[in-house]
Amino acid sequence: MKQIVHTLLKQFNRQLRSFDDPTRSFSRGFEILRKLISPSTIIDVGVADGTPELYKSFPNHPYLLIEANPTFREQLNKTAAGLDAVIEYVFCGDQMGETALRVYKDPRKSSTFQINRDLQLETILTVPVNTLDHLVEKHRLNPPYLVKIDVEGAEKSVLEGAVATLKKTEAVIAEASVLPKFKGGTSFAELVHLMDAQGFSVFDIWAGANHPQTQYLYQVDLVFVKTNASFRYLSTPE
Repeated sequence: MKQIVHTLLKQFNRQLRSFDDPTRSFSRGFEILRKLISPSTIIDVGVADGTPELYKSFPNHPYLLIEANPTFREQLNKTAAGLDAVIEYVFCGDQMGETALRVYKDPRKSSTFQINRDLQLETILTVPVNTLDHLVEKHRLNPPYLVKIDVEGAEKSVLEGAVATLKKTEAVIAEASVLPKFKGGTSFAELVHLMDAQGFSVFDIWAGANHPQTQYLYQVDLVFVKTNASFRYLSTPE
């Protein structure tokens, strides 16, 4: 029944959503974004259990799938099987080496940082680290790129290891913490500043989640495009 209602509402440019949903959905966001950019390769940093809306929007593109948490290895292989994809079981950082990954009971929250709420820690693993620039060069990925980043507070390290890649990137989708989510993790303001320094500006805001106790806006996904992208300078509506 819900799918029927969704289909009917779409004909009138309307959508059935939860009362307190904070922002535009991933599905709708990709409908808009894919009309504005033409990436040759999709890079998914922090795949976890996958982003179906991304794969559905760009089904025939080459993918680089990156995930450090071994909890997701089986699911990652299933995700890759339906795509033209290569997999890297590493953490993306600003230099090559190793790092400690804190694996929580909810593995999607696993991070190199300590989370700022009561969430059961399962274990701490040592995982390999590589830079996105090195991985792109290693696999000889064709630009331009669309990059999705979901790394639970480690956005700064990923971006600092991706300077060359970002120069050839059309858009970046990055999860951003509105409330302080991780101790020492990249803040909302810091993420916007880092992207601005690389020539990107916020273009859209997708998905998001409210804090489970307070219902305050907790996190969103920011869509960055090149600051000089022509479609950013369309006349504003009257």
